[in-house]
Amino acid sequence: CNERPSPPAVIAAAARVDGLEAMRLAGGLARADERAVRAAVMQNPVALEFAEEGLRGDARLIMEALKIHGVRVLRYASQDFLGCRHAMMRVVALDGQTLAFGSQKLRGDRELVLTAVRQCGIALQSASQELRCDAEVVAEAVHSDPLAFRWASAALRSDRGFALRAIARDARVLKSLSADLREDAAFIEAAVRANGAALAFVPPELQEDFDVALAAVLSDSSALKFIPRALRADASFFLRAAQGGARGVLRAAAPSLRSSRAFVLQLMDYDGCSIEYACEEL
Repeated sequence: CNERPSPPAVIAAAARVDGLEAMRLAGGLARADERAVRAAVMQNPVALEFAEEGLRGDARLIMEALKIHGVRVLRYASQDFLGCRHAMMRVVALDGQTLAFGSQKLRGDRELVLTAVRQCGIALQSASQELRCDAEVVAEAVHSDPLAFRWASAALRSDRGFALRAIARDARVLKSLSADLREDAAFIEAAVRANGAALAFVPPELQEDFDVALAAVLSDSSALKFIPRALRADASFFLRAAQGGARGVLRAAAPSLRSSRAFVLQLMDYDGCSIEYACEEL
């Protein structure tokens, strides 16, 4: 007569179709069977919740499941696994966001957190408060993802030198500055001088500031597209920009300036490239 398959073998076969339901219905023997649990978890990561405790901390199984299902598999991993430095170091190197599942102690482990934020900058939000005050950790996170700056400590988000260096790397950092710095005209002017594209993220009232907008354009001519309406009809603004070395400035000027023969001729003394943006009638 044919030998009947063992319960774990039956569960393993069923798990390939519906891993969660197979583990829910499984007995203790199958829940402790590596083959059955692996089949179930590869089909549905929630199945790990019903596995025997030892398998819920199996590093090889969890790493394999992470590559298929992503971070959600860690919701069902054992606390022993989530508190194991060696295991979590491998996990955060694969996906930095998994830092959120690590134990409190590991989220304060500088080397582990650096590994996480280098892989995924926004992992900074899961780091300990102490490490969110750490300039090197935050700088690495911002280098990976500029939006990580929002999770830096209040002290670093208010640090003028640190903020300027971060903005020089990526203009989007400006969106996450402390309120004091975002409202400081002198700082904002320094910021757009460091990275003209930051003008796009400057508060509207400071975008209209002549000196701020000019500093941005002189730093990067592409900032011209962020010039507010109030300055687009200001002839002196475009003349100053051209005199400072910006090129093609007429493209951002109001129609009244682009159709002014006297103004276009004056501008040509400094910016011959702008002629292509003058009205055709000229």
